[in-house]
Amino acid sequence: MIMEYIDCFDVIRARRQELGLTHSDIADDMGVSPEYVKCVEDGTVDPPLQFFIRLLKHMGLTLRFGDSTAIDL
Repeated sequence: MIMEYIDCFDVIRARRQELGLTHSDIADDMGVSPEYVKCVEDGTVDPPLQFFIRLLKHMGLTLRFGDSTAIDL
């Protein structure tokens, strides 16, 4: 399954909720504001790639490409 860019943020939101974390929890750990985390999840900001990778790692998620290649984060 190939995921559209915006769908990634839906996965991040679902994972955050699954872990029982708030926007504030993630923001405190990542050094950003809770509003920024919410905007990232909503897809209203385009986070720098470095932040996106850190967020995925923090959430325990893996980045995969269409050919099933995974990147260890």
